[in-house]
Amino acid sequence: MEDGEQCPNPGTDADHIGDPDDHTLDNLRTLCGPHHRRRTALQARAARGEMPTRRRPTEAHPGLIEQPKPDPLAEARRRAREEMERPPF
Repeated sequence: MEDGEQCPNPGTDADHIGDPDDHTLDNLRTLCGPHHRRRTALQARAARGEMPTRRRPTEAHPGLIEQPKPDPLAEARRRAREEMERPPF
């Protein structure tokens, strides 16, 4: 059903337009059962907020040994030391 169209089913459920604690006739309307359930589900989902992810964070495999990451500064020092130790000819 597109926005602005009326549902052809009879209204069987009372729906609060605004404040759910305000039960005056100005705040109530009738909806068919499927549309009332859909609206209630959308309101409940919005009230809950974003759902947390169901995926666990990835962890390193306990049997794998992590190799240390190379230190670029240490590598540069090693190369400089080798250059100094090399004979000039």
